[in-house]
Amino acid sequence: MDKKTQEQLREAYLFKKRLADKLKTSTDRKSLYQEVYEEYYNNFPDHPFVENTLPAEVSESASSQMRVLKKFLNKETDFAELGSGTGAVSLQVAQYVNSVTLIDISDIPTKNKDFPDNARLIISNGINIPDDVKNIDLMYSSQLMEHLHEDDAKEQLTDIWRSLKKKAENIFALHRIDIRGLAISLEVLMMKRPAFI
Repeated sequence: MDKKTQEQLREAYLFKKRLADKLKTSTDRKSLYQEVYEEYYNNFPDHPFVENTLPAEVSESASSQMRVLKKFLNKETDFAELGSGTGAVSLQVAQYVNSVTLIDISDIPTKNKDFPDNARLIISNGINIPDDVKNIDLMYSSQLMEHLHEDDAKEQLTDIWRSLKKKAENIFALHRIDIRGLAISLEVLMMKRPAFI
């Protein structure tokens, strides 16, 4: 890694750390999640999400996630991805399902993407799922929950439950998160309904 790249990574890390501290101490995170992501994207215009250039590892990760998801998909599935980011996963899912709803905090990562007719982007506050997202068969989220303040996780899970059909599935892919003292590392959790609501 060259010196410039190391310096950029350090600068981005320190900036993210300041934003995380801002979130931790805030009592009004519902408006703040969007604000901190917009601030980050504005301060790092060469970030791949802003430039809309996906590094190879993002494409590889999306393909890996698709291998897991495909067995849950069919042409009748109404699918939603919470924290869709670049849309790399959801836009692949679109070819296998009835509808895809990408839910994210910002439209910056998908601003120049071509969406198929069965896909739409919904902007959320980072915690809640908008009321017009309903009757979802499969809600998917990868590496999002660990970015939430612990007090917001329960509210988000309640919204996930509300948006799912009765016989729906919910898949979380987590890096590492501590829920009620349980350490979960690199696991894919499958639940008919969120178990900790």
